[in-house]
Amino acid sequence: MKKYLERLIVNNASLPIRVVFICTANCCRSPLAEILFEKLLIDELGSRQRIREKNLIIESAGTSYSGLKIATQSAELLFYEENVHKNRCREHRGRHLEEIKDPGLILTMTRSHKFQVINFQPAWKEKTFTLDGFVKKDLGIEGKDIEDPMIGPKQDYKRMKNQVKNCLYLLLAEFKDAGLI
Repeated sequence: MKKYLERLIVNNASLPIRVVFICTANCCRSPLAEILFEKLLIDELGSRQRIREKNLIIESAGTSYSGLKIATQSAELLFYEENVHKNRCREHRGRHLEEIKDPGLILTMTRSHKFQVINFQPAWKEKTFTLDGFVKKDLGIEGKDIEDPMIGPKQDYKRMKNQVKNCLYLLLAEFKDAGLI
């Protein structure tokens, strides 16, 4: 992971680095990951402006087009448990992969999403990883899929959020270690 991030910095010295989180409809897992990672970066750097100054763009998309807003349960977890402003959640609308331009790092929620991304755009193969697999690779641990809690009980959403958040803390540490932030 660290070597990939270091290469990413060298290869994109003057370009923004787009980190894109992917799930199915871009309404539950990937927007939660996008918004939560953005919040972790703001907490670390002090502002959204500082993220831009670091040449980082944090996005999300889906393998299927939905146009949906963020799932209510995901938005509530971000608001009540992570102190994300409600307006940040309201800004989100589901996007499709085809709307993503020049990704630097694509992090999918499942192995199936990873294969769908590569099938959609074979040139992205070297920059597409599962989120859990990417952050645990250097630890020698096999990554796990982050399952879709859609239409499940609240504890399924909470479990998903905690799994994503644990991965994002590891990702943030790797960003620091690689000099991205």
